[in-house]
Amino acid sequence: MYWGIPVLATIATIGTYQCLNDRMDMKNIMTGLYIFGLLQTPIASLPYCISCIINTIISFKRIEVNLIL
Repeated sequence: MYWGIPVLATIATIGTYQCLNDRMDMKNIMTGLYIFGLLQTPIASLPYCISCIINTIISFKRIEVNLIL
C-alpha cells in the first residue's frame, strides 16, 4: 500500500497529461517522478499530523475546562 499509491498517482498524472494532447518529453516524466518521490513521505505522514492536531485541540479544551473549575 505504501508504494502503491505513488505509483497509481504517477500513472494517473501521466495518463491525464497524454489525454490533454500535450507534448510528453522524457524531461517532463522524470521531473514528475522526482516530485512524486519528494512528496511521498509528507503525504504518508499527513494522517498522523492531522491526528496529532486533533488530539492537541482536545487536550487544550480539557485543560481549559479544568482551569475554569
